[in-house]
Amino acid sequence: MSDLFDTGLLPMLAQEAREPFDSPAHLFEVKWDGYRGLAFLGDRTRLRSRHGADITHRFATLGRMHENAAGHRLILDGEIVAVVRGRPSFSALQAGEGQVAYVAFDLLYVDGQAVLEKPLWQRRELLHQWVAAKPPLVISEGIQQYGRQYFESVRQAGLEGLMAKELASPYLPGRRTAHWLKIKAWRDLDAVICGYTESAAGGGPFAALLVGGWQKDGLWFLGYVGTGFGEREKELVVKQLLARAQSPFAPGRGPRPSELKAHGTVVYVEPQVCCRVRYLEITPDGRIRHASFAGLRPDLLPSDCVLSPGSSEK
Repeated sequence: MSDLFDTGLLPMLAQEAREPFDSPAHLFEVKWDGYRGLAFLGDRTRLRSRHGADITHRFATLGRMHENAAGHRLILDGEIVAVVRGRPSFSALQAGEGQVAYVAFDLLYVDGQAVLEKPLWQRRELLHQWVAAKPPLVISEGIQQYGRQYFESVRQAGLEGLMAKELASPYLPGRRTAHWLKIKAWRDLDAVICGYTESAAGGGPFAALLVGGWQKDGLWFLGYVGTGFGEREKELVVKQLLARAQSPFAPGRGPRPSELKAHGTVVYVEPQVCCRVRYLEITPDGRIRHASFAGLRPDLLPSDCVLSPGSSEK
């Protein structure tokens, strides 16, 4: 097992699908919002990240998962998650909070023998056969056929999205393949453009937008939006922005110094132009996560971008 840990075995990766679909040939699972990791279970537990780093020391509460293997040497693929109030929270995982669990969804090796070439449905049968599902190790379950309905349930529950995996697919370490598809449950929010970060030479008129929304005490910073537009769209956006000397955010509601340092020089603008932002979640500290630009909203006034339930999220 230690030899396999040192060989550089990496997780199989998924391509992105635009929308959910139904298929009897696929297994649909929750896309867990955590850290992807391989678990090497033998006389001890070792964990390795999707990029090959040893992360065992970071998750001490998972250190006895090898006891779930009943003396066998196994390599599992799964997700390390932190559960807060019954749902996974990436922010809690980063902060070292919540109840940490390992959600196993695939089995790669049994007692030194690879099962990579076996179809997914058979690997999952072996997973249930060889692994005891008890905390902190749980086994991810899924459904067949009804991907659209399952996706809607996942979206309404506020989870990150779905994985769609071909039941007949082999496990291809380190490869991004259409055998596995990720379908993200994006959310939309209308925001005010409050500034932008300067881009490197040749990188267009800006690198990322700073966006915000209104609360009772003024304009609050929501985060940076650096994807979702091409260079022509960037040019269109920046032509509508009017620079200003001071931050438009309410006192104490703007970017933290650490955020400004990480993103470089900021040009603040008059909070007059609205846009639609697509994102996965709003973190406990009020930042949008995995945000992308989804278009300008010339039909809105800045005062329409209010951060309150039912008016900020569409």
